[in-house]
Amino acid sequence: MTTIKFLKAGIFTLIFLCLGGMLPSCGRDNAYPYVNFTLDLNETSNAALRMPGGSVVSNGAIIIRTPNSYLAFSNSCTYDGCGLSYSSISNRFICSCDGTEFDLNGRFLYGTPSPNIPQFNVTQNGSLLTIISQ
Repeated sequence: MTTIKFLKAGIFTLIFLCLGGMLPSCGRDNAYPYVNFTLDLNETSNAALRMPGGSVVSNGAIIIRTPNSYLAFSNSCTYDGCGLSYSSISNRFICSCDGTEFDLNGRFLYGTPSPNIPQFNVTQNGSLLTIISQ
């Protein structure tokens, strides 16, 4: 390899690496979405949250009722961006596209290896739940 070819290859590699940091990856580009909204537990659309094991999808989040609290996570699979469902029987989130499973803390369990699901903060004031990104 001549010096000229070596330098050209090095310059192209440097340009590729610099531009690569500015371009979006081939994965999901909102793996950590921003949310800030309130749910009223008295509304019929949120009735599932009145009992442990219930879940509601709203504003890009999946909210679940546990025996002692409420939890909220992004409603998008971190591998392919598909929606998630919650199984109160297994206490798992399941990707609607490929069946990848995550535990009640949003950690990957089974299926296509994926980053954990982003969890949101939930505060309760009477019948109102406020869900905000961490």
